[in-house]
Amino acid sequence: MRLFEVVEPEFKRKKYRGRFREPERETPEEEGVAGFYSQIKHDKREQDKIIKRSKTPRKADLDPFWKYLKYIKEEQLMDNPFFPNFFIVTNIVDSEGRRMNKVKMEKLHSLMTLTPDQLVNMFDNYFGVIPDIVKEDYEAIQQRNLTRFRGEPPVKQMLILFVGYIKALVQGRTDASHPILNQAVLHLRDMKNQFQAMWDIKISNLMIRNPNNPELVFTDVFA
Repeated sequence: MRLFEVVEPEFKRKKYRGRFREPERETPEEEGVAGFYSQIKHDKREQDKIIKRSKTPRKADLDPFWKYLKYIKEEQLMDNPFFPNFFIVTNIVDSEGRRMNKVKMEKLHSLMTLTPDQLVNMFDNYFGVIPDIVKEDYEAIQQRNLTRFRGEPPVKQMLILFVGYIKALVQGRTDASHPILNQAVLHLRDMKNQFQAMWDIKISNLMIRNPNNPELVFTDVFA
């Protein structure tokens, strides 16, 4: 099966709709995976993958996320670790002739799963600097023996600052010290122009791969 191939109807409407459910928002890993225009299910056979499907058939081809995947495929960008890995993208036609996009892709994790130590390391790795306010928050976190982002003000502020740095980076208001990240950003800017889209950089649209050794991944950064 080729990527972005139109597939003729495989399921009746009732059975087809039953294959996807809204995720129960119980864990940080699930947050940010299902957006306003899409929904996910976890792949029971491959625990490291998810299946994501558009929820609005009439707008499926207009959703920037699907344009994003197509660009990544055409430009062969999956070797760049800042872009998600995906394996099968199909345009499904259901029994009523409605087209919906479906993709099997790697399972990623929320920024909320990062520890303060990991976040400080990401600042240093990507930007070559740790802002003074982040250092102050980090010291406060250490003094209070906090280890996770659970709504604690100094920790949440660190995360917001990190996302702010990423937003400034893609908008050209700051630079990264990481050459591969800079390459990814150039492609993101090109996508934005091609899609005539707006930036949608926020905590839920940035995720990480490898929770033990986190890597930033741009997942759904256009609106």
